[in-house]
Amino acid sequence: MRTSQRTGWAGWAALAYLAFPIYGSLVPFRWQARDPAEAFQAFVALLQGPLLIDSRPDFAANLLLAAPLALLLQGGRRAWAAPLVWCACSLLALCMEAAQMFFSGRNPALSDVLAQSIGAACGATAACLLPHSFWQRSQHEQQAWRRRFFIYLAGLALYALMPLDLTTSLSELLRKWREGGVRLLPFQGWARSPWTELTSSLLDIGLWTLAGWLAARAYPRAGWRVLLGLFALAVGLELAQLLVMSRITDVTDLMAAVAGLAFAHQLSQRHAVPDALRGLNNDQPLLRWAAALAVSLALVLLATWPWQAVGSGAELRARMAAQSWLPFVSYTLSQELSLLTSLLRRVFAFAALALAWRWALQPKGSALQRALWLGLPCAATAALIECLQLGLRGQTSDSGDAVLALLAAAGIAQWHGGDLHLGARTPATTQTQAERPGRVSAVWAWAALSLALLASLGLNHLPGLPYNVRELFGGFGGMAAPALLLGMAALPAAAAWLAQRADPARLGAVRASLWQLPTLAILLALWLLLWAPTESLHDVVGTPTLGVGDAAELFARLAVLLVGLLWALALGLAGAWSGRRGWLLGLHAVWVLPLWHGVVVWGANTDNLVELMAGGGSLLATLCWLGYLTLLGLSAAWLWRGGTLRRLLALLLMPLIGWSLLQSGTEAMLIKYGQTFSALQFLLSEDRQHYAQGAALHARFAIAHGLLLAGSWAALTWCAIVRRWPRPADA
Repeated sequence: MRTSQRTGWAGWAALAYLAFPIYGSLVPFRWQARDPAEAFQAFVALLQGPLLIDSRPDFAANLLLAAPLALLLQGGRRAWAAPLVWCACSLLALCMEAAQMFFSGRNPALSDVLAQSIGAACGATAACLLPHSFWQRSQHEQQAWRRRFFIYLAGLALYALMPLDLTTSLSELLRKWREGGVRLLPFQGWARSPWTELTSSLLDIGLWTLAGWLAARAYPRAGWRVLLGLFALAVGLELAQLLVMSRITDVTDLMAAVAGLAFAHQLSQRHAVPDALRGLNNDQPLLRWAAALAVSLALVLLATWPWQAVGSGAELRARMAAQSWLPFVSYTLSQELSLLTSLLRRVFAFAALALAWRWALQPKGSALQRALWLGLPCAATAALIECLQLGLRGQTSDSGDAVLALLAAAGIAQWHGGDLHLGARTPATTQTQAERPGRVSAVWAWAALSLALLASLGLNHLPGLPYNVRELFGGFGGMAAPALLLGMAALPAAAAWLAQRADPARLGAVRASLWQLPTLAILLALWLLLWAPTESLHDVVGTPTLGVGDAAELFARLAVLLVGLLWALALGLAGAWSGRRGWLLGLHAVWVLPLWHGVVVWGANTDNLVELMAGGGSLLATLCWLGYLTLLGLSAAWLWRGGTLRRLLALLLMPLIGWSLLQSGTEAMLIKYGQTFSALQFLLSEDRQHYAQGAALHARFAIAHGLLLAGSWAALTWCAIVRRWPRPADA
């Protein structure tokens, strides 16, 4: 009987992990304009040597950075694919080092490429040595726990030996002994720094408690034997730390390991758990909540110690002005392996927090629903920590902690089963696949929208944002960003609703869409008129000149502009359903195109928009602009529809067609502000002093197109969840 089945979990894990080396290689994303030819020559000279290894820890960090990616890419494949995986990872390393040529504060090095290439070879080789069953998702729960157990042990061993500044020099080992790097007596360093040592011991107890808890589920019949094996591993890791110059070999750590393993043994024995504690799983939710809140409070206190508040409001304002909201920026101030150490510490802390809240909330439903439930308290705790750190001296606030909290919550939510019991689980507590709901509740769609709107408060802090977009979202001190984002998200959502309603089989569909289209545009115009800066609106539709009332004229011009955008998007989104919805919506071109071109282009009282259109606002330019929006909607529809070929076309071919449409519909040369540039450079560049060109312009268009496509797809998916639209049969 087969007990496992092939899945693509390793590939998805590799795709998720890929964001880590790319982000770490380019953070803090300070783009600097540079001639591509000159940068290429400098990179070629770098590759020609000489090879210099300035820091062994950084070399080891780059090696470790590439090993997991190669391991996951190779996972489950035959051995002949290992050279291809190694080539792909080495090519990625080259690309990342080349990209650093265009970012200030980054220093590309040949040693980094070599280290990542060696790490990729080690990772691909290790994947070939693992048993084939490791890369399969087992239908037997014990097999899944064993996989988690071995992955955790590998991470624990890596954490114990970091930052891998290894040495075999006898003189360096003697110097480490003289400097107190070896402590043969317990609690030897507590007198000098008791709080730090207490925190470290609590962390060690938690690490080995989790190791013992996982071991009890992976090998439920092993009993004390597996705990003795874990203690032997703790002793071996402590002895290995003798060769790590920056790590302290301490007998206290072994005592913490013993305490953690003993505590794990008590938790794993169901009969050893007191009835009062076992009752917390079902009968006393308030006490479970109190325990989770206590864990959150303890984490806040530990993360903000010592509590030395700033002395004045001016100092607080200065700290806030210097604060960078880009995640993980503060981590780059240290060496790369120190960054990895900090990441592992925080991941463990937030994973423990997520475990506590999962036990308290006992969330049901799909993995997405559990992730949303767990993400809220974990992100709130991280946000509280960051807010407090802003007002404390000696503390560095970093929004990356909130990202880690959300990732930890999502990871804990992936564990199958609704409840997290203190004792051993019984088969009756396992939730079968048939019991899991197959649809996403509308509550989670609204929750996701709320989180997105909350995250938009930091939109203006994104690096490389075009200045016109920054100006648009900067109204009301940046507080208008969620309202404007809501209005912009409502545009594709309204278009999706129009496309779904435009069913020829529905009686009066043509007549209904005839009034629905302008009505939705009017409502969107009212909302944007309320929140968008007046100067930004004037840049698009012009200043009032007809003498019929400034607000009325601005509103009418904006409503007509939105009619065309809404119609073009709905025309493309109609491809998400079968039938002749596209033809029905296409009939409205008889009045939409003349109205839009007449009011927005011919009747424009400003050249800010018309001058960007090819030919000074020709009909062909209008068709190209609206055609791009139709193409965008069709791409989102094909992504939602689910066909493999259509998705590939939407992701690979449609952006090229969209670029061609915009190239044809926009002015190729503008002379303004004492410079010469194209309309696309004007729209996509970060400021008026540095216009993107060449590869940088193409990259900015790809990012902008990807964001617009993702927003349209998200709006369509959101409407489908909230309105309970059935997916097409071929999805």
